Amino acid sequence: MRALALLAVAVVLPAGLSGCGGSVCDNAVKAEQAANAKSTSCNVAPITVHDAQRCNSGLSKCSSDDLKELESYGACLAALPACTPQNEIQWRGQRDGCTTQGFFRISLNCFANIL
Repeated sequence: MRALALLAVAVVLPAGLSGCGGSVCDNAVKAEQAANAKSTSCNVAPITVHDAQRCNSGLSKCSSDDLKELESYGACLAALPACTPQNEIQWRGQRDGCTTQGFFRISLNCFANIL
């Protein structure tokens, strides 16, 4: 019975956290792509765009807290404004805050299975 409950959490929770646009992984990858597109007017290195398929296949190893952090990571990147030469320093700091928040707050087990 417990295994069935865990399976339900692994299947239902990612769908519930992801909103209408796909899984939490799909949304994070879209946000990474969008953040890189928003950086083209500035002299900043792009962030890594992760493999959504690998991430999706490892989600069962992630806790509900991990999934919330991944959702928060994607939302943070999605909220970035366009980078301009006038806001480049602030933009870089905001983007780096998103990436630090997202990947240093998830469990090692989740991290190892989705990246």
